[in-house]
Amino acid sequence: MTEVGMRKFLISAAVSALCLACGGGDSPTCAEGFERAGNNACDLVEPSDSGIPSGDADDRDEDDDTEEDPGEWLVAPEACEAPGDLPADPVARTRHATVPGFAHVIDAAYSEADNQFYVAGIPALTGWMVTDSGLVETVRYDMGTTDHVAVLGPGRVAVSRRGDSTRGGMVEVLAVDEFAELSDIPVDDAAGMAKAGDLLYILAGSGSLHTYDIADLEDPVAVHQLTGLGNPWDLEVVGDYAYVADNTLGLVTLDLADPRAPELAGEASSGAGLQDVVVADGFAYGAAGSRGVQVYDLSDPAEPEKVAQVEPGGGIISVAWADNVLWTANQVGVAAVDVRNPLAPVAMGSKVTDSWAMAVAASDAGAFLAGWNEVAVYQADLEQTAPDAQPDLSALYYPDGTEQQLLKLHNEGAAPLEIAGLLADVEDIEIRVDTLTVPPGESASIRVRWSGVGDVSGELCIATNDPDQPVQTLDILTSNDDSSVLIGEPAPDFALVGVDGETYTLSEQLGHPVLIIYFAVW
Repeated sequence: MTEVGMRKFLISAAVSALCLACGGGDSPTCAEGFERAGNNACDLVEPSDSGIPSGDADDRDEDDDTEEDPGEWLVAPEACEAPGDLPADPVARTRHATVPGFAHVIDAAYSEADNQFYVAGIPALTGWMVTDSGLVETVRYDMGTTDHVAVLGPGRVAVSRRGDSTRGGMVEVLAVDEFAELSDIPVDDAAGMAKAGDLLYILAGSGSLHTYDIADLEDPVAVHQLTGLGNPWDLEVVGDYAYVADNTLGLVTLDLADPRAPELAGEASSGAGLQDVVVADGFAYGAAGSRGVQVYDLSDPAEPEKVAQVEPGGGIISVAWADNVLWTANQVGVAAVDVRNPLAPVAMGSKVTDSWAMAVAASDAGAFLAGWNEVAVYQADLEQTAPDAQPDLSALYYPDGTEQQLLKLHNEGAAPLEIAGLLADVEDIEIRVDTLTVPPGESASIRVRWSGVGDVSGELCIATNDPDQPVQTLDILTSNDDSSVLIGEPAPDFALVGVDGETYTLSEQLGHPVLIIYFAVW
């Protein structure tokens, strides 16, 4: 599996539902809504992705249509070559650099006064200047891990640390031009920050906003603390209001009529938590994870109204705006959205990044990517339109008893997507598609059937008129060459200690759906 495919797999598996098949002895009755499958696992009683009910695969007629199948399947050209007349790409990477050494870059901010971008993570802070020849690193502080960065003025920034079991959370004020730490501000679970005048607003992930007077950067003074937020992550201050991206509450507005004593003004639930927000021309754009970008009308800041939604692909975790282009990061890559009409945003296209795409910032130079171990600059041409082909799977797995998989090919661009060819390099594979032309924002269904005899290992090639990735390949597998378990196979047994101190064994949950949530901390 490619690195990009692995990143997509890890993101989609961040919340996984597993059912265990255990051998030996009588199998207990499956929970309501499940049935015992041939491999002894309890499967949901519902149509599979192929539209064929569980257990009926061997009885189907080759030409039978099902609820999820279109009325007619088409045969695409058996080709694996890019068309010769590809459209111009509206999104382009113009500069790129690798962050030297061990790096986990996770946030970025632009300083107009310094004409450079500051990046937080590991190292704690780096500075990058955009030049005609590329990106030049100008500043480096190797002093641990930081989570957010905010610009305070020429040569001055603040970085936040959430804290852990060994130290409390804090915000550090830095003089980057003097390589000096000016002061520390103790804020447990410190998250996003925003400066307005002589005040610094600091969010705490536990649900509060801390206001500090930083007229003297060497001696910040606490002036106010506001509670009542959920799990705030970042904010932006515009005029007499602050707009908070809250993981729990969505978009929250704060009244800054008295800037030294902010008050809760209102909220507009997005249906999902927000992880980032940017405000431009009377509209707020919120990064809403798998729900894409939520657009809010701020005509009445105390009552923000959700007026549009756009899904440029993946789980959106960061947003930035410049010159009527909204930029997004979703860990797998960056995307551009045309927001000349905020009520009808149009996805322009995306670029897969070399490493995890964690944050975007913007300036006149374009969008600046803070990647896991890279930085880059992207530009978008609003006068160009093109398709953007995004398959919803990175591999097609055929565990025991599986003979069919259904792949969705999304068009996340602004022009029709033409499927020029579908080709597999293995025998006994039948490929059908429901359409060869995919309008913007829609999807094609690709049905891949295999005889089910023996093992299969190969690739499916998809050729389209996507100017960025005209040829894409997906693995076709029945088994891995390592110890991992394929999607659809029984999970191995294991035991974990819960937060309540009790030990839970997967085999004891046989017949019941098990939800496993996992993440990394360091």
